[in-house]
Amino acid sequence: MKNGRMGKRVFSFVLSAIMIFSLCGAAHAAPAEEMRRAMPSWSVEEAVPAAPAQAAQDGAAQESAQAGETAGLRQAVDAIAAAVLSWQSELPLAEYQLTENDLIQILEVEMPTAYPMAMELDSYVYGINRQTGIVQYLRFTYPYPAEEMEGRRVQTEQMVQAVLAQVDPDWTDLEKVKAVHDYLVTHVSYAELEWKEDPGDRTIYTAYGALVEGRAVCQGYALSFQLLMQRLGVESLFVSSSMMNHAWNMVQLDGSWYHVDCTWDDPVPDVPGRVLYTAFLVSDVQLSGPQVQHYGWSPLLPKAEDTRYDGAGWTRGPVLALPEIPLDTWSYQGTEGGVYQFLAKVPASEELTVTSSNPAAVSVQLANANDPRGQLYTLTLAGAGEAEILVTSATGAVASFPVTVQAASAAAA
Repeated sequence: MKNGRMGKRVFSFVLSAIMIFSLCGAAHAAPAEEMRRAMPSWSVEEAVPAAPAQAAQDGAAQESAQAGETAGLRQAVDAIAAAVLSWQSELPLAEYQLTENDLIQILEVEMPTAYPMAMELDSYVYGINRQTGIVQYLRFTYPYPAEEMEGRRVQTEQMVQAVLAQVDPDWTDLEKVKAVHDYLVTHVSYAELEWKEDPGDRTIYTAYGALVEGRAVCQGYALSFQLLMQRLGVESLFVSSSMMNHAWNMVQLDGSWYHVDCTWDDPVPDVPGRVLYTAFLVSDVQLSGPQVQHYGWSPLLPKAEDTRYDGAGWTRGPVLALPEIPLDTWSYQGTEGGVYQFLAKVPASEELTVTSSNPAAVSVQLANANDPRGQLYTLTLAGAGEAEILVTSATGAVASFPVTVQAASAAAA
């Protein structure tokens, strides 16, 4: 594989399945079984033809049943996403009549497409009734405390708004797709070193990692692309292959579907400013061909049959160029209980949003918008930990820097 792309992995949740069953009216909990699951793969079974009249009746009944199942699945997706986005620890699920496969499909296929910002889960545990096969509840674990999770989500949204501020509303959908693809390729570095040294680092698998910290593996690229397509009103899907351990996207333009793999088009090692188009708006044939060599995605996904862009000689078109906000600080280390001030060297008329990814460690307040040197902000070092300070403007300009806070007891020692 070119550039060692087999290393561009999609994160597979650790599933801890607690199986519950009932005998003679008494419920007994079996020991917890720890399992690691890859993304589910789907196959289509060939049906046996029925007689014409019976086939019509069966077809109508099947369509009605499928419609009910689809509606129930959508409701479950919405409920689970709402629970995750409010950092709940447990959600009852019996009313949705989900099977184990339904649940895995939701968490690893449906949610990344519909709710890309809900994909910062660390792991989940579910209980299933062994007699009925219906999932009873779902428990979540998160990689960070709720306040930090919320701070990361706020900053992800902050970066989305900065990117959207640079989009010309007169651009066509094709121009929007290409601009987002080019932006992610040029502003995100594939986190090869981070993945090798700390594969448990959840940041590199998220839209936060890609958009805010500028480092991600394939899942982070794909979730970011999906999130931006949603906001731009372009129909898109999150796609994965457990066989490749890889994720990418599909987009619909003028009624036709195409594959877009931002990760594949980002050179490794990173080459600033360089954008490849090997896997940009390609058909199924091109994606699975000798140049790209993707395989193992679900046959239930839309077919990408239009080959008009296969091998297209793309040139740089509309560009999402987020200007840099000048700061007087690149990073800071301090001790809890301390304060630190930094300047955004812009006039008071410039509307800025300044946030901390971890308010429990570092909080930020505007100290003086009319400082003759620019806008002055104060950081309060509230507790030991790390935080990213993100500064954005209403016009899409951006700056950020990391802050590390040492515990007072450690400093005293």
